[in-house]
Amino acid sequence: MTQVSGGLFSLGGLDVAEVWRSGESLNDFFQVSLTGNQFGGGMLSMLVTLDGVADGPGGANDFQTVVLGGWTNLMSVTITGINANGGFGDYSIDNLVVNAVPEPGTYALMLAGLGLIGFVARRRMS
Repeated sequence: MTQVSGGLFSLGGLDVAEVWRSGESLNDFFQVSLTGNQFGGGMLSMLVTLDGVADGPGGANDFQTVVLGGWTNLMSVTITGINANGGFGDYSIDNLVVNAVPEPGTYALMLAGLGLIGFVARRRMS
């Protein structure tokens, strides 16, 4: 997952669920791996173990909330489902909490604007 504009972002959390397919054992899929690549070369990772519960007839998605702290200045995030045999598993994600990280130029423009407002206010007082 990357930001469309190519900028940095933060990931505060998401909901994730197992996806059960007919013929699969309910214990076939149980983990999701999250890996974040940060600006400047840092890397974050988390392994989430899911509850293995299939709700309702046919096994409806059973979402669990994952809260992430410190997942900022990200260039990309990879989410991978892992089944009991160590292979890839199916999963669903929802309710991603994503925020854009302001560019340094944004702060410079804001400070220049505040300086200009202060300059104009000072001229009016004299």
